[in-house]
Amino acid sequence: MATNTLSGNAAQVAAFLKGHGLSDAQTAGILGNLQQENNFSTATNSGGLGMEQALGSRATALTQYANAHGLSPNSVEAQEQFLWTELEVPGSSSYQGNSTRDAFNATTTATDAATVFSQKFERPGNPQLQNRIQYANNFLPALSGVAGVSGSTSAGSGGGPGLLGQLNNGIKHIPIIGPVDNAVTGTYNAAVTTGQAVGNFFSWIGNPQNLLRVAYFVVGGVMVLIGGAKLVGGSAGGAIGGAAGVAAATGSVTGKAAKTTINTIKPGTGSHRAG
Repeated sequence: MATNTLSGNAAQVAAFLKGHGLSDAQTAGILGNLQQENNFSTATNSGGLGMEQALGSRATALTQYANAHGLSPNSVEAQEQFLWTELEVPGSSSYQGNSTRDAFNATTTATDAATVFSQKFERPGNPQLQNRIQYANNFLPALSGVAGVSGSTSAGSGGGPGLLGQLNNGIKHIPIIGPVDNAVTGTYNAAVTTGQAVGNFFSWIGNPQNLLRVAYFVVGGVMVLIGGAKLVGGSAGGAIGGAAGVAAATGSVTGKAAKTTINTIKPGTGSHRAG
């Protein structure tokens, strides 16, 4: 039997599901369905959104969930969290309920998990169920070496969630716990994304060529500022000099006018002579 290699989005989803208490078989069942749906692409394809190919009200609900948690609807984080909320949190979906969750959690083989997830959760128009089952069984061998994240637990001997996984699931079913857990997860993912962005920046700046580009940019900016300051200073000096010239000319005219007035009112001259 062929073995599908876990990498990229498939590896991230696998770690997420195992970390939330699912067995290898149950995780494989979901992975097989996601590969059939959109080959783990989070993009929109033929009107369906993301890895689950959500349509209509489900696509709207996924988008609203992502926005409420500060995530992109096309991110793996938003889509895997939304999948978990739909599958495991009661009342989170108009068509998923306790019967779907209980039926899926009772599965012990990759074949059963892929079948139940397809028939009760995905409910595709053209199931191509054998493909989903084959993909699931191909993923199964690779899952034994996958460590779960967000509260990883070991599977029980029956293939279902282990004791800690069952406890984790039960706690999440308390009405207020699920939203709080999702909010914390969203905050954590946002922090991880920010940390990655900062790390990428320092990695970029560590390249000598990029560092030289930044130096050129800084030096160029400083030169522009200096040139601007000189331009402003020159303009201000010109304005002050012009104002002084105007003042001097005005003083000269004023002085001449005063002298003329004085000469006019001297005694014995003109109509201003004393009587």
